[in-house]
Amino acid sequence: MKSRPYSPHLAGLEKHHPMTIAMHWGTVVCLVVAVFAIMLREYIGDKHWRQLLMSVHLQLGLIVMLGVGVRLFIRLRHGLANHTHNLPTLMRLAAFSVQLALYAMLVALPLLGWASINGHNLSVRFLGLLSLPALTGEDSEWADQLSDYHLLGAWLLFGLVMLHAGAAFFHHFIRRDTVLWAMLPVKNDSIPELSEKPLRQRRARLFK
Repeated sequence: MKSRPYSPHLAGLEKHHPMTIAMHWGTVVCLVVAVFAIMLREYIGDKHWRQLLMSVHLQLGLIVMLGVGVRLFIRLRHGLANHTHNLPTLMRLAAFSVQLALYAMLVALPLLGWASINGHNLSVRFLGLLSLPALTGEDSEWADQLSDYHLLGAWLLFGLVMLHAGAAFFHHFIRRDTVLWAMLPVKNDSIPELSEKPLRQRRARLFK
């Protein structure tokens, strides 16, 4: 079997911290399953299954929200491998803005869903164990409005995710750097040749 071309200098490619990579892709999985659950719910009439799918959607949202705090702690503690040292300032600012907006939406959406449930005079329990405080009082009209905000925010999050993914592919296929590879959960010896020029690796701390 013919092996893929491989650049020896990439053997020392600096990847992000393993927990950063795990949290990134764990968030992706949670979001995909949460979206699938809430969309499937629209096609099911059985009350029990509808409640179960809503619960899956809610719990995954809460997990993602808590995960944002964990991700920021890991980022502050371990930093990030910087593969964009030669990126133009405007592009760097755009990337930071999208990332910040993603974090904000990953927190705001679960809070909106949580509040809308409280507005219908229902309590929220995290993983069925911890009873969470009500974010708002009983008010069905306000709860419906919060649900509309939640849906609008979901579409905004989808757009941000598409921008984020598009940027990753831009780095991979157009700039041909190692931004995407640094986040993929693969070993360095599986990385094909991307460039013949040596790569400079630096550590970047949060907001640097």
